[in-house]
Amino acid sequence: HKLNKKIILVGSQDINDARKGEKYLTKSLNLLYENIDEKKKAEIFILIAGSKPKNFKCKFSYFFCGYLDTSQLIHAYNFADIFLCSSVEDNGPMMINESLMCGTPVVSFDVGVSRDLINKSNGFIAENKNSMELSKGVIYILSNYQKINFSKASREFALQKFNYKKIKNEWE
Repeated sequence: HKLNKKIILVGSQDINDARKGEKYLTKSLNLLYENIDEKKKAEIFILIAGSKPKNFKCKFSYFFCGYLDTSQLIHAYNFADIFLCSSVEDNGPMMINESLMCGTPVVSFDVGVSRDLINKSNGFIAENKNSMELSKGVIYILSNYQKINFSKASREFALQKFNYKKIKNEWE
């Protein structure tokens, strides 16, 4: 698999906005690091899209790719094994919908649309602002990881919920 790594995608246009939960993200990744074995630590790579977090200190290997246009973001979702959403206050977050449409499972706090969109076959919902729960969600996905199954479930669920015909009918 890509670089023999498990890619965790995180991101936001402004991750430094307190509502986007950067402090919970950082704490969650550090808890994850503390709670997995050395082999798994070496397998995980964090890919960060959007703004660069001011206080980001992570023990995993990571890369800031900056702001991505739509095409680049689609590639990032497809490249990733998990989208980790640390928003603690958000009506969306839209990146949950995008990730699922790309077939990438989501680990998110229980905010906005997460409860309506995420289930055990396409991700994990953590108690809001609970960094340990968020890290447990990543462990859940990685422990049960079969990309084809999570990817298929994520994409099928998204197509059922967000397809053009369904959205059009609901608006009408």
